[in-house]
Amino acid sequence: MNDPEFIEMRNKFLISLLIVGVFATLFIVFLFRLVGTNSNVDNKVLQKKDILVLVVDNKCARCDAVKEVLKENDIKYSILDRYKDNKTKYIYQKIGLDDEITTPCILSIKKGKLDSYLDNIDDQTVLEEYLNSLK
Repeated sequence: MNDPEFIEMRNKFLISLLIVGVFATLFIVFLFRLVGTNSNVDNKVLQKKDILVLVVDNKCARCDAVKEVLKENDIKYSILDRYKDNKTKYIYQKIGLDDEITTPCILSIKKGKLDSYLDNIDDQTVLEEYLNSLK
């Protein structure tokens, strides 16, 4: 096993495996990013389930306050980041949302279609009235 030719072939084989492994990993990561990040909302829309969705983005200063109100009222919701999730426009089309919305926004989806929404939430009273109307 001390044959230099064998050692050289083994080393080339191991380096080749390492290179293929790195490229395969990068390809798999690329595919997962391409498919989307928030399949939870997409799946529930496709299954025509009732769902409450909080639409946020990374520049939204009021989104945390809306999350707190939802938690205080024990309301289950899913988050849709309109910049990080590459299926956002697809979901909007699927539920029938044609308007341009501003964040934070709450979408009430019933049987896979948009029932109502409240966007540009900056008043807690209006938010609580909207949430009470959904009950």
